[in-house]
Amino acid sequence: MTKEGFHETADYTISLEPDGYYVRFYCAVSGALLCAVGPVREGPQEAALETAWQTEGRSHFNQCHRCGRWVSDVMYNADTLECVECSPWKIFPHFCPHCGAGISEAGTFCLKCGTRLPGDGGQYQKIRRVGMNQYGFGPDAMKQRKVCRICGATMPSEEDFCRICGAVLPKETLFDLYKAKHFYCPACGTVTENTANFCPQCGERLRHR
Repeated sequence: MTKEGFHETADYTISLEPDGYYVRFYCAVSGALLCAVGPVREGPQEAALETAWQTEGRSHFNQCHRCGRWVSDVMYNADTLECVECSPWKIFPHFCPHCGAGISEAGTFCLKCGTRLPGDGGQYQKIRRVGMNQYGFGPDAMKQRKVCRICGATMPSEEDFCRICGAVLPKETLFDLYKAKHFYCPACGTVTENTANFCPQCGERLRHR
């Protein structure tokens, strides 16, 4: 029995072929195909789905602790254990989001206005960001990937055509999809709190709709 609102498996499609069932599992936020399993000769269909999920599918996903959906690494905020739609990444700022003052040293509060700063404030921020990208997490990793709208394959952002099905790839990266779900700076694209007056990365004054 699952918690209300939580999903037992990732989004999927299942088809019956002569040699058994074929199951494909997709990220709930990006729509990316993360795992294809088959043939599965368990029957009925529910048993085949359970077998495919437990033996192979589950290992490719993270479950959001807020909405309960299953998502890929790149669409998962490992700091909060939630999907990036429920919980956007918080990167330590270069500018105070409240007053716009420059921040030269890592700290918890803005030295000009006293506003508490987002992120964890450690001096290892640059190293941490490289590490996130290396393991497929964070905004930088999102910028490097696209998802084919036809087959769901994930492709490098510089590609124009899907290597799997040959379809034309969208111009939008996973980061563009991420931005569309949140308030962001129009100058540099940084996702920030919808209460911010200034972009924490470039210092641009933000206009609220």
